[in-house]
Amino acid sequence: MLLFSRPLKTHPKPKPPIFPTIQINKTAFYPAPQKTLGILQKISPVFAKTKK
Repeated sequence: MLLFSRPLKTHPKPKPPIFPTIQINKTAFYPAPQKTLGILQKISPVFAKTKK
């Protein structure tokens, strides 16, 4: 909440949220072995909630 109470000029480069990293990982591991696909299937419900 401190980030929101301070002006944006104080934080020119805020830390990026986690979900873009998941998006990059999804793209990176698209032709993935079944183990990775299983992990992505576990993440995907959470990812869908984050996107909405």
